Amino acid sequence: MTVVTPFIGARVQLEGLNPSGEFTSLASCTTIQQQESDQTTALDVASCETTTDVVNYEFMRVRLIGVEGTDPHYYQWKDDAGAKASVNLNNANIGAYFELDGSKRIT
Repeated sequence: MTVVTPFIGARVQLEGLNPSGEFTSLASCTTIQQQESDQTTALDVASCETTTDVVNYEFMRVRLIGVEGTDPHYYQWKDDAGAKASVNLNNANIGAYFELDGSKRIT
């Protein structure tokens, strides 16, 4: 699974809903800043890819979290390196819930 977000340095946590109704951590990765088509640094695009065995999970959650010692940040959707702003993802509740139903893009 590839996750694309404007948040650089964010931990992406992939979790599956277990039979007892609790989410189980399956995999994680940390987003890194990407390049534009002209090879300049994209200020609003970061991504990471994670894989896991999703057998026995029908319902999933992916969420962005902060990790102690890191500085997740974004550029406030501006094309200006001076617009860099730190974000506390642990208080932001950013993520998505989805059923495992083949290959789909979640927006």
